[in-house]
Amino acid sequence: MVFNHEVLFIHLGKTGGMSVTHYMCNVLKPPVISVINKQFQPDNQIGHEIRVVWKRHGTLVQSRHFLKKYGLQLSGFKLIFCMVRDPVDMEYSYYKHLRKESVISRLSTERSGNQRLACAQNSFDHFARLNFTHFVQDLKDYFTVNGKVPDNMKIIRFEEMPGSVTELLAPYAMKEMPFPHKNRSREKMGPPELSEEGRMNIRKKYAWIYENGFY
Repeated sequence: MVFNHEVLFIHLGKTGGMSVTHYMCNVLKPPVISVINKQFQPDNQIGHEIRVVWKRHGTLVQSRHFLKKYGLQLSGFKLIFCMVRDPVDMEYSYYKHLRKESVISRLSTERSGNQRLACAQNSFDHFARLNFTHFVQDLKDYFTVNGKVPDNMKIIRFEEMPGSVTELLAPYAMKEMPFPHKNRSREKMGPPELSEEGRMNIRKKYAWIYENGFY
């Protein structure tokens, strides 16, 4: 989650959120609050960023309570936005993330981390068939409150990210800068072929995204 007094970004994991965070912290009017997990402490401050420890991937529903300490309400933001991505690509991105040496080293000291790492030790198709996701809350809670997408909420597809994000934030930006691409995979090939069971289970886990016509 990243916000100032005008804009709120809800960060669903594996959708390019680090690039969005970097861009927002550089172009928005300060103070810009960047919410991070306790175990995730980047070395360098980004632009006007003020880091606060809470839930980096907190949902829209959860954010209502967190924002009260800043005297903010969801309805008071001029813009709230969140990213969506093809669920197969999102699932594959998380699978690859859990197989990185740096992530294995960090998570292997945690009980819950070991459970997550174990899920990614077999093939991607095996991973897709597990009832396991990178988000722990109900997926719809990233986009809706009481079953409704707020009037000031915009949902952006990952493939349209650079142009859409810069266009959305232009009215609230202090300056222009190229949109950054953080954590971009060097792998040019897409996800491996999935079995019908694996593909159908991804459709089940990411049902809200499919049911609302994003993919």
